[in-house]
Amino acid sequence: MMKRVVIGLLALAGCRSADPPPAESDPRPAAFARAQGDPDRGRQIFTRGTSRSGAKIEAVLTGDVVMDAATMPCVGCHGEDGLGRPEGGLTPSNITWEALSKPYGGRGQDGREHAPYDLSSLRKAITVGVDPSGNSLHPSMPRYRMASADLDDLVAYLQVLGEPWAVGISDSTIRLLTILPAGDPTAEIVEAVLRAYFAEVDQRGGVFGRKLELDVLRLPGGAASDQQLRELEARFEQRPPFAVIAPRLGEAEAALLDWLAREQVPVIGPSSNYPALGAPPAASVFYVDGGIPAQALALAEFAARKHESDVPVRAVVVHAAIERERELAERVLASWKAAAIAAERLEVEGEPPAIDAEIVLLLGPAAAVASMLESSQSVEMILIPGSLAVGDPFALPMPADAQLFLAYPWLLEDITATAMRDYEALAAAHQLPGSQRPAQLATLTASTILIEALARAGRGVTRASLVDTLERFHEYQGGLTPEITYGPNQRVGLHELRVVRVDPERGQLVRER
Repeated sequence: MMKRVVIGLLALAGCRSADPPPAESDPRPAAFARAQGDPDRGRQIFTRGTSRSGAKIEAVLTGDVVMDAATMPCVGCHGEDGLGRPEGGLTPSNITWEALSKPYGGRGQDGREHAPYDLSSLRKAITVGVDPSGNSLHPSMPRYRMASADLDDLVAYLQVLGEPWAVGISDSTIRLLTILPAGDPTAEIVEAVLRAYFAEVDQRGGVFGRKLELDVLRLPGGAASDQQLRELEARFEQRPPFAVIAPRLGEAEAALLDWLAREQVPVIGPSSNYPALGAPPAASVFYVDGGIPAQALALAEFAARKHESDVPVRAVVVHAAIERERELAERVLASWKAAAIAAERLEVEGEPPAIDAEIVLLLGPAAAVASMLESSQSVEMILIPGSLAVGDPFALPMPADAQLFLAYPWLLEDITATAMRDYEALAAAHQLPGSQRPAQLATLTASTILIEALARAGRGVTRASLVDTLERFHEYQGGLTPEITYGPNQRVGLHELRVVRVDPERGQLVRER
């Protein structure tokens, strides 16, 4: 076991101790043990106004106006923490179980006092609109129509609302999930790195005394998105995690991340060539880097700056007949148009033709267009996103006078000496393989971000507070990459990519930016 793991890797400052803190007494009332229903399913009703079973849920307003509950879910007025948010002259009640079940009761918005809530009176408040003493609730509070099982689920969730153990977390553990393609050698390495790193965290006392429990969901490669989504939903039914760490989602990424974002599950460091970034981005999904699109746009910008002159140049973006590559090619063309570079797209199917242009940006695997490069004598600059430069970039056939440039989110030189020593110690202690180092370091980066965020959020962390904490990451220095920064509308942590030139004579990658 490693004797020393520095803050640069474990990022547990302020949350480690030689001895775990004493277990806290459970403040939940005894009635919690008698609650029926599933809090995780109840959370969907609370936050989205929909039932996981598909059963109808309706909100009945004053005057018997009936609306779909999805248009006015509980979270809209009471907030994710249940404390209520003043709005339009109204202050919705604090509906956390601690507040509802106080033995001396409470006071409604009209000033009338009422007895404490129990399970039965809480069900009545939701469906009939009266408090435990029979007083009518404020007219702004809808009455909800739903199946008995859904009502049980909602009540079960209200009893843990605002408490950290609501989903995937307890006094002693934090359950995390990674999602990996079955049979993928890289996926096995990702799992090995996660288990090794979490073992080190646990050996040093965990996170505020909580151990990290890793579950792995292996999805069949090549399966349809809807099948993979069903398997993901089934896993959440059985063992809902607190967060998802470093998943590799493949072609079903957009569908799976959309579901996880709607469930408000924090997802840290998904491995993706084409991140599924929305507008605004999915609130709970945090990427380390922007994948191939970010690399391609960084290369386009680099080429434009390098050719700032009165001499006209021609550029071409080569891509396959794939919609996402077409869209990215159009973004590159727009970038070059703004820089007054004449550019066009070349969609390649079958044997690629020769190119008559000075600048070529490839959006497909470089090996697939090797013959095109050799026969294109006018080419001066070849640009390839680093994620596509598989194999040996020094062995790529190129025109005699052309230069090859690659873009990466970070380079080995960005890793601090301390962080590299700690990674090597981790690899030796847990017998990690010597192959697939980029995948190992990317997984470790996502893990350090998660642990740092858990440490900053504190022992009372919830999914919502973890997301809020990540949004406040500014120039985080974990030692493995350049500074990581997120924000309310920023879900890619690395912003300034590295551009390198391939020097085949010296066998070196020369940093250009």
